[in-house]
Amino acid sequence: KTWLLQHFSGTLNLDIRRMLANYLAENFEDIDSVDWVSVASRPEFAGQTQTSLRYLFFTFLFKRTKEKMNGSGEEVTLKHIADVTNEQFKESRLRKIREKTLTRQKEIIDYFEKFVRSNRQTI
Repeated sequence: KTWLLQHFSGTLNLDIRRMLANYLAENFEDIDSVDWVSVASRPEFAGQTQTSLRYLFFTFLFKRTKEKMNGSGEEVTLKHIADVTNEQFKESRLRKIREKTLTRQKEIIDYFEKFVRSNRQTI
């Protein structure tokens, strides 16, 4: 679902890890105060859902920061997460999308577009 949303919003494979970490640190007091509905509605996160943003945040950003700090999750702040994420994903460390993933994305998008055309749906 998110591949299709991202494709049609022009953000497919856009790496949003730093953007997300910085936005949260600049706009929310702490992790518990994050309003995921409002975050997902931001134009810079077009194609994401609140579920996909939460998953990215907790599974990757929060977890990586906690590991770097060698502490419990209670000690991790949004500022810590932004700092660790900015350091980890500098311009020289952009993620590479595997060819297999790119091929699968194209297959799914092509299938969806063909389905829409054959059923006279509008996107």
